[in-house]
Amino acid sequence: MMIMLVLVLLIGVLILSISRFKLNTFLALFGVAVLLGMSLGLGPDELIKVVKGGFGHTLEKIGLLIIFGVILGEILKVSKATEGMAAYILNLVGTEKSALAILLIGFLVGLPIFCDSGFIILSGLLYNLQNKNNKLRLVLCLGGALYAVHCLVPPHPGILAAAGKLNVNLGSSMFYGLLISIIPTTLVYFWSRKKEVSLVNFEREELKMEVPKNIWRLFLPLWLPIFLMGTKAVWTLNTDLSGSLLDTIIRYAGEPVFALLLGILVALPLLKSSEKFSFNEICHGSFEKAGPILAIVAAGGMFGEMVKLAIDKMAINEYLGLFSGGYLLIGFGIAAFFKTAQGSSTVAAVSTAAIVEPMLAGLGIDTDTKRQLLLLSIGAGSMWVSHANDAYFWVISNFGKTNEKDLLKNYSPMTVAMGLVSFLGIYILSLIIS
Repeated sequence: MMIMLVLVLLIGVLILSISRFKLNTFLALFGVAVLLGMSLGLGPDELIKVVKGGFGHTLEKIGLLIIFGVILGEILKVSKATEGMAAYILNLVGTEKSALAILLIGFLVGLPIFCDSGFIILSGLLYNLQNKNNKLRLVLCLGGALYAVHCLVPPHPGILAAAGKLNVNLGSSMFYGLLISIIPTTLVYFWSRKKEVSLVNFEREELKMEVPKNIWRLFLPLWLPIFLMGTKAVWTLNTDLSGSLLDTIIRYAGEPVFALLLGILVALPLLKSSEKFSFNEICHGSFEKAGPILAIVAAGGMFGEMVKLAIDKMAINEYLGLFSGGYLLIGFGIAAFFKTAQGSSTVAAVSTAAIVEPMLAGLGIDTDTKRQLLLLSIGAGSMWVSHANDAYFWVISNFGKTNEKDLLKNYSPMTVAMGLVSFLGIYILSLIIS
């Protein structure tokens, strides 16, 4: 009982240190992990061993995936492939359906690019398509679509780290994440229909975008890794050709690290000849961007290892069977609590996965399918609620040129609804596949 109280207290300290006192997230997670280890009576040598183990095992699972995912996103950004995809979708849908176009653009472009970067890159489209009445609707469509895939679809860092912690098949995670993310994205479109407000001192900004030739080249780096990982996930169900050359090729190409690497390779020709020499600069910038993410994710691994020890000492797994039917609600609820309290979807997903991973056996989560559903519920919880303590909230406010009052009134409630409909979709999916 005392260990449980200490764990709850330290989780409160973690949230306060990040949200209230603005302590660096890595240091906060590291500090809480050390304090928990000390409270469990671990000696210095054993404590450091557990901390290093949690750090190393986490990076071992997803470190390369995060780095390659960031590099791919940076190449698509620098080569302006994202703008080309946006122009193609806009031309396909038509400017008269600007809200639908922006929604689809956000959904597709958001798959390889973090939601904050995606919004900054694509915000120029808002000024090109807006009129006196629809600006807020376009802001909600772009912000919501990017947010949905960021929280639910690997290789975005939070859901990717949670997938590594829960040890699920990544190809299947991407498939299910894409499937579920359609639900909150659809909700965004209908939610935003009544969010049209007249702008004072309206000024329209023109942004000329041309649809490039061979548009498939722009989409190939985006969809090739997803296709390869999905193919491997399906292929491994059939062992008749195990050991054959085709089997070897599919297993190599479908390995997430190699699949993302192939995505990078097919993206390289998109860089103009004058930009090919800046590839090292792109990598350097990607490492700078990936570094803080890797640190946070690895620190979450340290915390997770300590939580695992605490739960073992509490011997509560034998009682968790009473809650086995509600494991989806547990994942969703914990993630939603972390997200609302401290603002970061990544930290929410990482922290939740660290807490629930030691409980898997006790909750009766003994198949990859159940772990996938739990992962999705964590992703849904990590989008609920985005408000003033979320950095992405301020990206939308600043680059969408929308005041925080309108966002708190319209965007924040929308993220609540997004999380709820995502959870409902996950529950329905669980009735079908589990």
